[in-house]
Amino acid sequence: MNGKVSVIVPVYNASGYLGKCVDSILSQTYIDIEIVLVNDCSTDNSAEICQQYKFKFPDKILLIDKPRNEGVDKARFSGLAHVFGSNPEGMVTFVDSDDYIEPEAIERQVTEMIRTGADVVQMQSYRVMGMIRRKSKTFVTPQVIKQPELMEKYFISFFGVNILDVGMWAKLYKVKLIKSSGVAPTGFRMGEDLMFNLHLFPHISCYSIIDYTGYNYRTGGLTSRFNPYLWEDLKEQSLQKTAIAMKHCNQFAVRTTAIELKNVFLSTALQRKEYLKETDDELKAWMTIQLADCKLWHNVRLIADENNEYIYNAIRDNDVNFILRHVTAIYKGMRLRRYIKKLISLIFE
Repeated sequence: MNGKVSVIVPVYNASGYLGKCVDSILSQTYIDIEIVLVNDCSTDNSAEICQQYKFKFPDKILLIDKPRNEGVDKARFSGLAHVFGSNPEGMVTFVDSDDYIEPEAIERQVTEMIRTGADVVQMQSYRVMGMIRRKSKTFVTPQVIKQPELMEKYFISFFGVNILDVGMWAKLYKVKLIKSSGVAPTGFRMGEDLMFNLHLFPHISCYSIIDYTGYNYRTGGLTSRFNPYLWEDLKEQSLQKTAIAMKHCNQFAVRTTAIELKNVFLSTALQRKEYLKETDDELKAWMTIQLADCKLWHNVRLIADENNEYIYNAIRDNDVNFILRHVTAIYKGMRLRRYIKKLISLIFE
């Protein structure tokens, strides 16, 4: 392994944050860095900002302009295609274009990778919303984890159980690990980070978590409008995750994936009611179509047979009337809570 680090930054309409992102990478205490900016057909002036940085730092920055917008997953892999040729024995990390990293972030991770021989080094992160910055919750204390413990204890993280961070950001990877694993772009616009790590994880020999907070992740964005990718992407991922869990004989992961599918189904129904203003008949028609996929719901229906829980029974029996009443009750509760919060804010203004 050589000491060069490739930093891949997928860029799409991030002009308000892109400068701070790139500046934070250029300001690293670790010197041997190349920055790969991948412009995913931005429609704002992000492309011009990328060009300006490329012109100013021609020996440090590579700019890839994609011919069409394909999402962050394929943008990252466009960057990786370059890195596989330019830095095959080095290291790679990913920074989203609206995020930024602390000055010592890369140096701390490289030092740990050299010290332990880890294939992946994970640092801690901050959650940033406007002027507020808070340290993200940590589920695992800093440590070095090796096989078989990685697969036996931590693989479950990618099946709806929070142990390890599922994001691709805040991690340093050996380039040859990614290349040799055969992990490929999925085109997903939701859950793409999780699927990347899920496919990569069985190939990792050593995984290190360090006690350093060096990544700043901006939150917000999709919480106040309908997410058109959520259901279609995550139901396909559910099938893939189930197949992977069964391959590794992890029945607990099969179960948690089924529970996650049920939760996403209900969440999508709520979004359709809240943001698309669908009528009860429209929602029932959508539910009926989704529940017709027997393969998708096989494991959820097994849970119903085991536990006799109402919502699982309704899914097993295709009882869209019960599911609709359940969703409507949740929706009314959400609206009531929002009304009370607004009323309290008015009282105490």
